[in-house]
Amino acid sequence: MKKKYKFFVVSDIHGEYDALMRTLQEAGYSPDNEEHFFVAIGDSFDRGPRSRDIYRFFRDLPSQRSKFVKGNHDLMFQEYLEKGMDGEFVLFNILHNGLGATINSFGCLDMENLGASISILDDCHSYIQREYPGLKKFIKDMPLWFETDHTVFVHAGLNPELFDWRQTDEHYALWDIADAHKRVPSCDKLIIFGHYHADQVAEQARREGENKVYKLNSATTMVSTGRTNITVRNYGNEDEFSATYLPNARKIAIDGCTNLTHKVNVLVFEDTITTPDEGEPTPEQPTDNISTIKISRDDATGFVTTVEGVRADGIITTTAEWNPGVYTINMANYVNYPEPQWFTAGLAETDIDGGERI
Repeated sequence: MKKKYKFFVVSDIHGEYDALMRTLQEAGYSPDNEEHFFVAIGDSFDRGPRSRDIYRFFRDLPSQRSKFVKGNHDLMFQEYLEKGMDGEFVLFNILHNGLGATINSFGCLDMENLGASISILDDCHSYIQREYPGLKKFIKDMPLWFETDHTVFVHAGLNPELFDWRQTDEHYALWDIADAHKRVPSCDKLIIFGHYHADQVAEQARREGENKVYKLNSATTMVSTGRTNITVRNYGNEDEFSATYLPNARKIAIDGCTNLTHKVNVLVFEDTITTPDEGEPTPEQPTDNISTIKISRDDATGFVTTVEGVRADGIITTTAEWNPGVYTINMANYVNYPEPQWFTAGLAETDIDGGERI
């Protein structure tokens, strides 16, 4: 079943509850509207003064029309909730990464009067566990990414070196900066991410020679998802901190440096989510030994345009002959081969070693 929604996407709120509410109102979001879908892609807590109010807002949203992707600051808060002051990085994050402001917002810590004693932080841990029993599970259960039919939402990024972007590990998904401007060849959807300030992503792309860098605002902009085109609007910042669109990378960066600007970028667009109809079985996924790959090319140029469905343990070789089509690969034949490199657009002649066309 395919259902269409208007998505309202935010990132890196960092405790700035008032800024979030102000921009969502400007963008026209309503939790009661059954066609509205809210997505937060990480770092909702820390630094700003009202993390507790953000949690309460998230908690009360309709679960079937909201999704909360994990960010690195959410992971910091999770460590404190799970381990208290025994967490390896908890004290450092309290003093240097804004975790103290989050704890304070939940009503049990005054950072200005913390003094030399750390025992109060253990008391705060017990207090939060008691007063907010669902908080730890809420944060722990946050996924590393969320997909619609044409978009992927992730906090920092997806690894462009992998055959299957879904093999991206937690550290990369939450922390990457170096590859923020790069395309992810294995992902055929639009990637929307935060973590790295949108103005810095734009600067990074230009520094690497990219001349197609666009800033989004409340006027509609046509954006390619790789499968179709969608129109997007960005509310909040309308200067260098507004959302950055990189068409060649097929990415939009939306971190608006909220603690500095006191504005949250809210990206608004329509997309669909397809789920199996009731009683319809979920399509079977490839096993560890069998996978399917689809190759397409431009008839005019002879260049490969898409390569879909490659598993990390599959083997592909370039040869003098190839035919577009769908192939089945038995992965068991290739377990001893070195890891192959991913295809990029522009390869003229390509084949799958041992592939069986279907």
